[in-house]
Amino acid sequence: MNEAVQTIGEKLAHALYYRETKKILMQNHRFFASAYQIQDPNTDNLTDYFKHQFPNLTIGTRSNVKSYGSRFAYRSGYKLEEDFFVFAAQFGYGLILWGMVLGAGMEVDPSNGALKDMRWRNGGCGLGSEAPS
Repeated sequence: MNEAVQTIGEKLAHALYYRETKKILMQNHRFFASAYQIQDPNTDNLTDYFKHQFPNLTIGTRSNVKSYGSRFAYRSGYKLEEDFFVFAAQFGYGLILWGMVLGAGMEVDPSNGALKDMRWRNGGCGLGSEAPS
């Protein structure tokens, strides 16, 4: 399951970044993606944070399905100057995949903060490679 979540999270990070910015992730970008089950009561604070902090809501639709329902939706935000992108995507009423993309000039202090332990990867095509610490 972990490998499947990692693969779909990385593909979703690339796809949503492109959809929202009209730019492709390059090797100098760094990104990570993670997932959680919304039914876990310990994730309520994170879910509320996404709802209130990510300004853009996109609800998935399909032209060949009349009532697509709530099968896919995502919240996102983008800061052009820093080339910083964040997203939280929800599939039905269960899985949330979330992540962020850092532009070339952004740094994460590897010795401090909650983001230091995230599995950062290089951008570019495919799954990329582990980003250096």
